[in-house]
Amino acid sequence: MKTSISKTVFITYTGLVTSLVISLLVIFGLILSGCVKENVVGSGRVITEQRPVNIFRDITMDGDFILHLKQGDDVPLKIEADDNLIRYIETYVSNQTLRIRVQPGIYFRRKSPIHIYLESRNYNSVVLSGSGDMYTDNTITNNAFSMDLNGSGSASLKMASLQVNASVNGSGNLRFEGDADRYRATVNGSGNIDGLGLNTRIANITINGSGNQRVSVKDEIDIKILGSGNVTYKGNPEIVKTQVTGSGKINKI
Repeated sequence: MKTSISKTVFITYTGLVTSLVISLLVIFGLILSGCVKENVVGSGRVITEQRPVNIFRDITMDGDFILHLKQGDDVPLKIEADDNLIRYIETYVSNQTLRIRVQPGIYFRRKSPIHIYLESRNYNSVVLSGSGDMYTDNTITNNAFSMDLNGSGSASLKMASLQVNASVNGSGNLRFEGDADRYRATVNGSGNIDGLGLNTRIANITINGSGNQRVSVKDEIDIKILGSGNVTYKGNPEIVKTQVTGSGKINKI
């Protein structure tokens, strides 16, 4: 009788172990399948596609794209890309934010640069992540504008704004031209922000790391450096506040 009970317990235990192993294998397989991306190689045949977009004020872009920004009438978005890749570029508006990215689960190698053209009346902010680039085709005029560059990309903007906020997180490069009453710029990492062509009245400059910044300022500047980064400023502001921790330097030209 005891032997029968022992066999029953052993069989039940073995069944539980087998079920557990199968469950773990299924879970692992699902995780692995989610990590595997479909590889698509660009054809080299460039086509142009127009897409209608809802009203947006902010932009987030994640991918190796070249974004062209223009202020004007609200018109459809335009994409230039390899004909077999363009379908995998997602563009949609959520909560007045235009989101541009590669479709999840897809990895492609382009043979031609991918250009995205936007024209809208108003822009509040742009966030670029990855290795993408951005350029403004004309001067962006507004009350306040925010530009965040995350990764190794680059951006060049012409501005006419009361308030410009900028940040580079990583190794990217950001360049401004135009006019801004107040200007706040932060570098976290080894990236650079060149605001020498942006005429500002009050500037707040921060560097955390080895990045560099340049700025033109008229009345007041506040500089904070933590690390080996350097700040170069042009102008004769009446108020100059500085705080340097590390080997960073401040230069006036």
